Amino acid sequence: MKNTSHNSVSIIHSLASSDGTMLYHPDQSKVGNPVENAVVTGLVADIQAGNIPEDAFTEYEYKGAMKYAAYNILSDNSILVVTADEDVVLSYKGTIASMTAIISVANVLIFTIIGFLFSFILITKPIGSLTEIVGNTADFDFSKTTGSGRKLVKRKDEIGAMAKAISQMRGNMRNILRASNDTLANNMNAVAASSVDINDMYADNSSTTEELAAGMQETAAAAETINGMQISKLQELAKPDVDLLLMLQRLVL
Repeated sequence: MKNTSHNSVSIIHSLASSDGTMLYHPDQSKVGNPVENAVVTGLVADIQAGNIPEDAFTEYEYKGAMKYAAYNILSDNSILVVTADEDVVLSYKGTIASMTAIISVANVLIFTIIGFLFSFILITKPIGSLTEIVGNTADFDFSKTTGSGRKLVKRKDEIGAMAKAISQMRGNMRNILRASNDTLANNMNAVAASSVDINDMYADNSSTTEELAAGMQETAAAAETINGMQISKLQELAKPDVDLLLMLQRLVL
């Protein structure tokens, strides 16, 4: 223990026993004598009465000067006391105020940075991930499922609820598109089958048309033959009439 000088005024460290005897003091003449400090004598009285005081800070007047004292009751009930004059304590007031202001500003900056990091990690970044997922959904892109998206679904807060709702929506839309693709594929297969049937029917119609055309050609040829035969017979029938006319003309002449 020591006596610390500050601005020519002492901060005194002292130790007194539970019966009020000074065990240590910067002024050796006081060691072994009863304590004179009113605070310490009050503490001794409490200890002897069986009441162990709590460690505390107090002020008192000694020889017309205000002093401040902090005391601590040790395990053997001896009393450790640190005393200082009022001007010494007040001289630290400005320093303490400055340090308090600096510490306060530092705390504000630290908590601001921590708050920003927490808001970025817990709010801003997850919302950005959800925005990207919603954008992919709007483009009907269901192939991208990021690890962050899967982590968001496991969260228990509002962002987790949003992520679950978006995930469910994507699943429903994926099922709808899959069902639509299956229906479209079935319809295309049916159209393809119908096209084959139509082609077969067209081929049959073409064959029938060719047969009809051939029959019509044969009929036309037969008609021409018949016409030719009829004309020949008419010509043959008409020849005697010409001869008869010639004979009549001769008779008349």
